[in-house]
Amino acid sequence: MLNALASQPRIVREAPLIPEPPFPPAQKCESRTKGPAEWDGEWYYHLRPFSCVEWVDIDPVDRDHSPPIDHTAEVEAALRRIHVPFSREGQYLRVWGYTRPGSAAVFA
Repeated sequence: MLNALASQPRIVREAPLIPEPPFPPAQKCESRTKGPAEWDGEWYYHLRPFSCVEWVDIDPVDRDHSPPIDHTAEVEAALRRIHVPFSREGQYLRVWGYTRPGSAAVFA
């Protein structure tokens, strides 16, 4: 079991340590092979293979409520708690898989 966990990306290994979010945040990712995906709220089956992910954008705003509820502080705290580097890209939080040569992320 330990070897199986060790071979998984850190975010997968530590996923049980992340408290359940107050809402299912939407995510979309950029793939090296398929380009950007559409926004999706399903995390367990629809997130692309980690080896292909350039970045994952997280929308920390619960848009199912009127007015929408901003959970940016809680999502940022959860990412910091498990030591996942991220950047702020407009209203979204971006978790980087890798950066292209010649580009650099400004981490929060």
